[in-house]
Amino acid sequence: MKIKVFNKKYEVKDSIKNVRKSIQIAKWATHLEDENEKVEKKDDPNAELDFSLEVLDNIENYFKDVIKLSKKDLEKLEDLSLNEAMSLLAETVGQVSGGEAQEEPEKK
Repeated sequence: MKIKVFNKKYEVKDSIKNVRKSIQIAKWATHLEDENEKVEKKDDPNAELDFSLEVLDNIENYFKDVIKLSKKDLEKLEDLSLNEAMSLLAETVGQVSGGEAQEEPEKK
């Protein structure tokens, strides 16, 4: 299936593995706010930094492992704000797991 990221189409294998990873990261993202509150209550600066790094790593790993962004587009991803990256993640996950990907017409 074709997935559009940064106005570029990426070929993503329509596999259970990729759909599973997409659903897992979507589920993970829905609990971020709660997890952030738990970390803030600990009043531990290291825990807050570790949480922030985990969020950034999970986003980047998803785009590397599932979408297989080019090096240039990974650099674009790193230039986004966290809110922009989360929006892009939600849009991309929706394409992979929600069937919004652009299917290639069958060749005759």
